[in-house]
Amino acid sequence: MTFFIKFIKFLCLFMGLGAIILLFMVVETEPQLQQRVRLSSASAADAKQIIQRTARQIRQGGKSQYTFTHSELQSLSMLANKLSPKIDTNVMLSASKALFYGYIKPFRSELYLNFSLALPDSESGLVFGEAGIGRLTLNGQWLFETAMALLSDKLKPEHYELLEMVQKVNVNQQQLQIDIDQGENSLADTGRLANLLSLKNSLVAGVNQESVQHYYQNLLGFAQLPKRDKSLLYFLKHQFSEATKNSLAQGRRAVEENRDAMMALALYFGSNKFALVTGKMQPLSRQQQVMRNNHKRSITLLKRNDLQKHFIYSMALQLLSDANAGFALGEFKELLDSNSGGSGFSFVDLYADRAGTRLAQYATQNESSARAIQQTFAEMENEDQLIPFPRDLPEGIDAERFSVDYVNTQSPSYRQMLALIDEQLSSLHFYAPVD
Repeated sequence: MTFFIKFIKFLCLFMGLGAIILLFMVVETEPQLQQRVRLSSASAADAKQIIQRTARQIRQGGKSQYTFTHSELQSLSMLANKLSPKIDTNVMLSASKALFYGYIKPFRSELYLNFSLALPDSESGLVFGEAGIGRLTLNGQWLFETAMALLSDKLKPEHYELLEMVQKVNVNQQQLQIDIDQGENSLADTGRLANLLSLKNSLVAGVNQESVQHYYQNLLGFAQLPKRDKSLLYFLKHQFSEATKNSLAQGRRAVEENRDAMMALALYFGSNKFALVTGKMQPLSRQQQVMRNNHKRSITLLKRNDLQKHFIYSMALQLLSDANAGFALGEFKELLDSNSGGSGFSFVDLYADRAGTRLAQYATQNESSARAIQQTFAEMENEDQLIPFPRDLPEGIDAERFSVDYVNTQSPSYRQMLALIDEQLSSLHFYAPVD
């Protein structure tokens, strides 16, 4: 017995030492990307065109060749970096391979997890080359196959089909070409796309489809009642009231009830495509659809319908991503709007984006904040208790003026405007920044 106890102690010591050595090998004090390239109006427009072009090719189905120039890949990297502030990526093309590299900043301290992955030329589908994690160098193909094996119980046939669709990869210093054969059905088909997106919900705690459906059906009934006004507050108060009742009556966590109630609201006022992630809702009757379309056009925030949309979409994206993606996408849209033909960059729109993101964060942060926001909405009577009226936030800024006055989204002048937004929103406790 004594020998067994000593053996267990030695094993624990050995495993602990191994974990420390592994951590030392993969975590570094310097990022391999020293300078972040910031998303600009021009790169935002490039990224949008690339996404639209790729989406068109996907919708066509069958065989297609996807070509990305080096500058296009960098624009996509800048967009990805914007959406994931703790991750910074870039891509380098050579005569026979594409090298994707960057770092993740998993902790608040100045520690970085540097990574790299090579994608070489291939005449036989998708093949990975050398991979790097910190100071470790690994076989990329082995690493990929190991990850697939670990996720095997989460993957669906569509995930394996997606990999098998890649027929050929060709790389040179100017561009990356990928030949894909989607078969008879396009990846954009609702069923296939929903199954592909299901991996995210299986890995990260997501919304409860049955619960969201319950809140959605309840909301449809509430929406038929005569409205006192056209403010979004009227609908938010109802959703949080229902969340309060359910969390008390059914013994469920307030965090989960708030999340599902807000997601149902986002499905009602937002895009039907949210259902690809949340699960398909029951079809609406013709009368319900007409009523929903009317509310989407007429319900306002701060007496503006566009701000209601910014608030709702940012709230939904925060619930689905939990990574400030809603606000980042809002900035992306404003950069697009600053280009020719757009409505101009608007800090008021960003104000509504920030509010929607922060409300979703606070309402689902923990049980204490979740129950606090339920009580706050129960006591709300006026819209100024939901969102303060914005002051001194310019709108209609074109790309030329933006580049002169604000340069990019990380410049001191731009950060000063974000600080002003935070200062105004923080007059309400639930909009205070979440760590």
